[in-house]
Amino acid sequence: MLTNKPSFSQKRILFQIPKSSEQKIGDNPSAYWYWPRKKGRAKKGIIVLPITGGNYEVSTLFAEHFAKKGFQTLQIHRRADWLVVDRSFEELHSLFIEYQKDILRAIDAWKREAALDSVSLFGVSMGGIIGANLLAQRADLDAAVLCIAGAPLWEILAYSRDPAAVEFRKNIKQKFSLSTAALTEMFEKHLSSILLSPEKTEQIAEKTLFISAIFDRVIPPKNATYLWKKLGKPARLFLPTGHYSAAILLPWIKLAATQWFKRI
Repeated sequence: MLTNKPSFSQKRILFQIPKSSEQKIGDNPSAYWYWPRKKGRAKKGIIVLPITGGNYEVSTLFAEHFAKKGFQTLQIHRRADWLVVDRSFEELHSLFIEYQKDILRAIDAWKREAALDSVSLFGVSMGGIIGANLLAQRADLDAAVLCIAGAPLWEILAYSRDPAAVEFRKNIKQKFSLSTAALTEMFEKHLSSILLSPEKTEQIAEKTLFISAIFDRVIPPKNATYLWKKLGKPARLFLPTGHYSAAILLPWIKLAATQWFKRI
């Protein structure tokens, strides 16, 4: 179904991601393909990944912005909500692995159909965490902007002061009668392998822009710095905000990301 928005200089269409025979958790994620409303199609593409939960306002905002700036954009939705109490730790691990495979299939299919010369990556928060893993797996990603992301994931889930994470830990401990120490141990046991270790960090660092929030309590600064080092210490910008208050600098983030992608 094609959706035209007169207020934006772009078009949007639902893009079908090829399904996997290994699918176990959640549904095949939806994706929306934006392209500039002008003759021909741009040959540069940007994958936009979603935040942890809620609606898709943040990723939609960036997908529309990049399309207005002349990029083809693929906004990928979640396979399932991340922080679900009834899901086992093993299932949570599987969800991360399956979702990354979804995105890799989407990249291959979209690049062929859109006849792109380059594909870049943009992710905020959880989208940035997933994006970092994709950079470790795909050398053909031409550029990336990772915003207010961090690692290791198990440590963020165990110690983040984000209200959703705090509530998630509380409910998990009650459901399974776990102490705080036991819960932390379970997070580490099942999720420590989520972050892949890139082999060619120099190449990743050259094409990545890393944006951190100085007063972030959702992704603590030490976890942001950990991921930044894992990626080979790429170019880094600091926001004088917290995690959610970074929204006041959205125009600046848009500008910085757009300029980064135009370098290709």
